[in-house]
Amino acid sequence: MKEYACPKEQFLRDVGEHVLTVLRDDGVDRHLRFRKPGTGCYGFDLITWGGHLLITGDCGSFLFRRLHDMFEFFRCDQRREPDGLGINPQYWSEKLLATDCNGRRGGAATEFSKEKFEANIKRWFDDSFEEEIKSDASLDEGDWDYEEDAEQRAKHVAERKARRDAIWAEIESDVLSHSDNEHRAEQAAYDFEHDGFNFQDFYEVDNTEYTFHFIWCAYAIAWGIKRYDETKAPAAQQTSEVSA
Repeated sequence: MKEYACPKEQFLRDVGEHVLTVLRDDGVDRHLRFRKPGTGCYGFDLITWGGHLLITGDCGSFLFRRLHDMFEFFRCDQRREPDGLGINPQYWSEKLLATDCNGRRGGAATEFSKEKFEANIKRWFDDSFEEEIKSDASLDEGDWDYEEDAEQRAKHVAERKARRDAIWAEIESDVLSHSDNEHRAEQAAYDFEHDGFNFQDFYEVDNTEYTFHFIWCAYAIAWGIKRYDETKAPAAQQTSEVSA
């Protein structure tokens, strides 16, 4: 299971005592409020109208647009999890129209991840030398393109390893040392070149992760719709019994 900045368990603790108040419920025009009585802490509202859903509250505001009934849009991913709290941050974020202006981060759905940047740099380096390392690890002379004795082969392997080690040392010094700062880190990667090695096209690599607040709100949407559906279920059952 994908690990997000906001674990599902934490979200469930945050809303454990929340109560649903229905302020409007007219077709796709809805206004649902979720609060713990006596406090607005971790409270949020779900507001829908034709083609739109807005979640707004203590953990930020995000406006989505896709289907006429946005509850149905989000239900599609809810059903993928036994607890009805399935979320799809990548697909959902593609349907964002707007986010709030919550401080310097601007309420964005994603943010630069130092850990992901460093992992991407290491993966790029490893992938670049994957075949070379495999070849160096082999003792089968048939894997080499030319004749050489064991001593020459060992020297060749040592030289290639020394080159790789030297390049990685430069990467640590010139690139990874800036990983605390998004713009300096990525620019350092773009500018890096040592002994013929570079990070050409690294600008295509995604070094972001979904923010805590976006994931929290994604769970809140799924959880809020589930609570709403549960309140509607008894009424639907009673209507069915009367009709029968």
